[in-house]
Amino acid sequence: MSRNRGITRQLLAVVATIGFAVAAPALSAAESASARDAAQTAAAFAKQAAQVREQMRPGGRYEFLDADQRATVERDLTRIGELLDKRGTVDGLTDQEQVELINAQEEANALLTRNKEGNRMVCRYEQPTGSRMRTKVCRTEAQWAEIERTQQDDFQRAALQGRGGS
Repeated sequence: MSRNRGITRQLLAVVATIGFAVAAPALSAAESASARDAAQTAAAFAKQAAQVREQMRPGGRYEFLDADQRATVERDLTRIGELLDKRGTVDGLTDQEQVELINAQEEANALLTRNKEGNRMVCRYEQPTGSRMRTKVCRTEAQWAEIERTQQDDFQRAALQGRGGS
């Protein structure tokens, strides 16, 4: 139960980040806490999403986004809104919905904040060897890419050794 509470707190912070992208660059601790608390409900998120959409228009804070990036942010905002509409609050999301929410939010936030490639957080469910329980694992895109490269290198090395290579 405490693991789920920790995940829920992390999700609240993640959902609130979109609201922070709209707010003034420097928020006080009280304002940050208020925005994070407000992001718990579908209605509060809808207000934040509307602000982001407004700022994507010409003359807005996010006018630098190209058409494809705006479409991606719009898709992600819509998906987050659908998830929150379906369950009412972040607390009501299933584990799979939490992963969807985190991934959509991270993608949108990376575009809105001009985050460098590879720094965006991506979550996946994995089933550890010897276990039936799937666990949520979150890493940056760069970390996932490094793991995949290492696994491919290990596989190629094993294949060469199997053929009598060195």
